Amino acid sequence: MSESDNELQDSRKRLQALLTAAGLTHQRVATGGRTIHFGGQYREWVLFSSLNAHWFHMQTAVCALPVEPGLRADLLLWMARASCNLALLKYSVNKQDKVVLEAQVRAEHVDAEAVGNLAGYLHLVAERDYLAILRLASGEARLDALSATFARDSATGEGAATP
Repeated sequence: MSESDNELQDSRKRLQALLTAAGLTHQRVATGGRTIHFGGQYREWVLFSSLNAHWFHMQTAVCALPVEPGLRADLLLWMARASCNLALLKYSVNKQDKVVLEAQVRAEHVDAEAVGNLAGYLHLVAERDYLAILRLASGEARLDALSATFARDSATGEGAATP
């Protein structure tokens, strides 16, 4: 076995030990990472975790990035703003055009308590933001704004057609 193979095996064993010590039920995936399942109010969350010699990474897929350019831009702007208000976490888009919420922490700063706290925090934020993200991705937020404008204009008589 080469040195890099030994490092990979050690990282996989350490990841398994960290998740177990954190009290998290986890399953191995083909890539060598581990998945953790959390129930939620709106859906089940699958957190993917991995560890190498330098970084601990955890993420969950939130939804697909919309294809329509306007909706896509609205959601990307929301993700950038939301990420500014988060500690340790950020929203990003993966290669499959999925919106993901992720954390990346230096491996030397990770212990079982940190892993458990990070998993809980990631789940909490994903669950909290899920409806807002879906509303943006589906265009529902735009419809709400349009309806509010129409209601306001109707109440004030503005925008009404005059003969």
